[in-house]
Amino acid sequence: MLEPETQIAFAQKKGSIPVRLDLDASALDACAQKAMKWLADKTQQVPSQEMLSPPALTGAIEDAISQYWNTPSMTADAFAAKVVGILNQSY
Repeated sequence: MLEPETQIAFAQKKGSIPVRLDLDASALDACAQKAMKWLADKTQQVPSQEMLSPPALTGAIEDAISQYWNTPSMTADAFAAKVVGILNQSY
């Protein structure tokens, strides 16, 4: 699975980038080539939200998102208000 040829072929078919960043990306599309350059540059990386917030906050946000997607009657404004309420709480 991690052989260079396999990674490139899979990325081409899926429209993604390989999990290995040490590969020649010239056979990939322009977007994938740019993404690989960004991932290789530590100054372009941003930590995931889970690394920047306490677990309780992450869970509350995930719960709000799940409720929004699973409640067709919930408006975007109601969802936004819920998120604001979560962000205003102390964690």
